Amino acid sequence: MSTWEMVSAISSAVSTFTVTGALIYAARQLRETRHSRAITTLLAVHKECQAPQLTAIRRRLRNGEFSDISTVSGADRDVISDLLKQMELVGFLVQRRLVDLDDAISLFPQMPLTYSQALPHIEDRRLTNPGYASKTESLIRRYNTVAAEKVETSLKPAITDSIPEQWTSSTNSLAYDLTSQNSREAEPVALQQPTRKEPDL
Repeated sequence: MSTWEMVSAISSAVSTFTVTGALIYAARQLRETRHSRAITTLLAVHKECQAPQLTAIRRRLRNGEFSDISTVSGADRDVISDLLKQMELVGFLVQRRLVDLDDAISLFPQMPLTYSQALPHIEDRRLTNPGYASKTESLIRRYNTVAAEKVETSLKPAITDSIPEQWTSSTNSLAYDLTSQNSREAEPVALQQPTRKEPDL
């Protein structure tokens, strides 16, 4: 291979590496931009949910004022629908993986409670629109799955925690005589302690 051929090969390799690196960087920038926009949208939804009108409707939901859907006024139905639209948007963002589930849980920790309190309204709307609040429902399932996993992890004891101390301690002064088959319970047998030599006076 001549010198020019070697130079050409090296140049082609460098060009390929440069183009590949540029594509990877562009893809990463695109993902970061999309995630940034989604987070911005999520924060906007959170701000909207803190509006006085939606805050008041959540409080009234919590107090059980809308358990009987037949007594809910048209104006209150509209506000509940607005609240559920915001929740549906969060469900959409998580479902499309535009935002992380953990981010949604951090910003909207009470969403499962709000969903359960608005369930009479949701079921009423589903009589004419079966897919109503479907993304919110899917999101609530994921909330519950995460919560169950956290509880399971917190309740799972370490293996060594279930082993009695007397079985693992090498300095314990008691041993259990398990050779007796006639007694219902093993009787503790005192181990012989080494005779301590008193220091010479």
